[in-house]
Amino acid sequence: MLEDLEIRHYSPTTIRIYLHVIAEFARHFSKPPDQLGAEHIRCYQLRAQQFAGAGLRTSTMFKPLNYNPSYR
Repeated sequence: MLEDLEIRHYSPTTIRIYLHVIAEFARHFSKPPDQLGAEHIRCYQLRAQQFAGAGLRTSTMFKPLNYNPSYR
């Protein structure tokens, strides 16, 4: 994933944030990202919606998950 982001000339800050979100996503399920699929993304998104009322921008959490088609 890192190489894909670099090839597409994402900024270092965007790369850092994307990798952080993917790491948090994987940590939530205690599995590596390549073992997580569409149902995991859906569950994670539903959980994140619960925190939206607390001011958390869910778009920040979801964009990296939607970036990589291997997670679908």
